[in-house]
Amino acid sequence: MCLERFLRQTHTLSDQTHTVSDQTHTVSDQTHTLSDQTHTLSDQTHTLSDQTHTLSDQTHTLSDQTHTLSDQTHTLSDQTHTLSDQTHTLSDQTHTLSDQTHTLSDSDDDVWRRFEQMLQQQSVSHTHTHSQPLVLLLDDNFYYQSMRYQIHQLARKYGVGFCQVFLRCPLHVCLQRNQQRSQSIPDEVLLHVCERMEPPNPSRNRWEQQSLTLDGTDRIADLQKLMDLLASALENPLRPVQDESQQKEADRQICASSVLHQADQTCRRLVSQAVASAREAQASPDVLKALAKELNELKTRFLQDLKKDVLHQVSVFPEEELLMDVMAGFERRTRDCVQTRVNITETPDHVTNAYSF
Repeated sequence: MCLERFLRQTHTLSDQTHTVSDQTHTVSDQTHTLSDQTHTLSDQTHTLSDQTHTLSDQTHTLSDQTHTLSDQTHTLSDQTHTLSDQTHTLSDQTHTLSDQTHTLSDSDDDVWRRFEQMLQQQSVSHTHTHSQPLVLLLDDNFYYQSMRYQIHQLARKYGVGFCQVFLRCPLHVCLQRNQQRSQSIPDEVLLHVCERMEPPNPSRNRWEQQSLTLDGTDRIADLQKLMDLLASALENPLRPVQDESQQKEADRQICASSVLHQADQTCRRLVSQAVASAREAQASPDVLKALAKELNELKTRFLQDLKKDVLHQVSVFPEEELLMDVMAGFERRTRDCVQTRVNITETPDHVTNAYSF
C-alpha cells in the first residue's frame, strides 16, 4: 500500500516537474521574444532620432532661405522706390522740355559759320532782292502744329512773309549728337519730342504751303532750295486779315491751342502729385504702378475729349475760366482714383492749390 501510494506521488511530482519545465521554456521563449522586441524598439528609436536631426537641419536651412528671401524682398522694394523717384524726376524734366531743347550745335556762331561755308561751296545765289532783307529766324522745335500756327498768324497780322524749314533727322543720329554736346539733355527728352513731333503737312494745312523738308542726317546737300524758299517768302508776304470773322476764327484757334497746351502741362503735374501723395501714404509698389497707369490713361482720354470740344468752349467761356473749370474736373477724377486704391483723405483746399496757370 505504502509503496503504491509512494509511486503515485512520484508520478504526480514528475508530472508537475514536467509542467514547471514547460512553463520555464515558455517563459524563456517569451523572454527572448521580449528581448527581440526591445532591440527592434531600440532600432526604431535610433531611426526616429536620426530623422529628427535631419528634420532639424532642414528647418534651419529653410529658415536661412527665408531670411535670404526677406533681404532680397527689401532690396527689391528699395530699388522700386528708387525707380519711382527716377520716374518722377524724368517727368519734371519733361515739363521743362521747351526750355531744355534747342539746336543740336554747341554754338550759334559755329552754325552760321558752317552755313556760310556751305553757301560758298555750293555757289548758292542769294540775290533775289535788290535791298537787304530782314529775316527773323525762330530756331526751336515747334513740335506741335499749333505752336507754328501762332507764328503764322503773327506774320499775317503784320503782313510779312512766312516759311518753315523742317530738318528731318533719325532718332539714333539725334541721340548720338546729343552725347557729343558739352551740355547734353536727357535722352528721354528727345524720345518725348520724337513721339509728339507733327511735321509740316502742306496738303492738309494751306498755311503750311511755304514749307521745306531737308535731310538733317549729314550736311545739307542742296541749300539752293532753302534760299529759294526764303526768297519766295520775302517776295510774297501774307495779306493781313481783313475779314473780322476770319480774325476771330484765328483767335479761337490760338486760344484753343493755348488751352490744350496748358491743360496738358497741368494734367502732367496733377498726375505726378497724385502718385506722390499715394507714395507718402505708404502705398505698395504694385499699387503705385497700377495707379500711375490708370492716371495716365485717364489723362489721355481727358485730353482727347477736350480736344474735340475745345473750339466750341473757347467761344463761350473766357480762357482762364475754361481752364479752371476743366482742370478742376480732371483733378477730382484723379483724386477719386487715388482714394479708390489708397486710403487718403484730401484737404478741402487741395483742388485750388493743385494747379496754377
